[in-house]
Amino acid sequence: MLFGLLESCFPVVNLGHNSINKHGERYQKYSKFEARNLMNELARMKYDSAGGVKDFIIKMVHIQTKLASHEIIIFEKFIVHHAFNSLPLEFSNIQTTYNAMNENWSVNDLISKCVFEEKKLKKEKSESALLATHSKHNFWKSFKKPGKNPLRSIVDGIIGTCNYGLVSCQ
Repeated sequence: MLFGLLESCFPVVNLGHNSINKHGERYQKYSKFEARNLMNELARMKYDSAGGVKDFIIKMVHIQTKLASHEIIIFEKFIVHHAFNSLPLEFSNIQTTYNAMNENWSVNDLISKCVFEEKKLKKEKSESALLATHSKHNFWKSFKKPGKNPLRSIVDGIIGTCNYGLVSCQ
């Protein structure tokens, strides 16, 4: 009886279950929207060599983790294959090696092998650029020396071979 009297003295408070339900519905809609955007981002990813291959693959894993929080499970094997499909032709050696092996690589294996290949490609590119600039410099430098004209030696070589051929050049 005392409890009933006390209960009547206090006003009835609405705890806002309706507003909580509305916020929950909005969150679910946002969650679905975010999951769809993440899946589109993962599907459209292509390596552009701007940030490095390691950052590219880690970004894929980050999206995989975000999708897992939305209860969308993407297996590591899919990430490895999708990374291979997103890499340019310069990384075809790694893809050939992977296809020839009977084992599956983890994302960490893929990152380490791709980083090694990326360093090798950069080294080869810088060496070929150095060789090209060095040989170009020497080619034009030989024009400046009297009697050392490379075009003259090419022309002399052609004329010399014509004199020994079946047809006379004169």
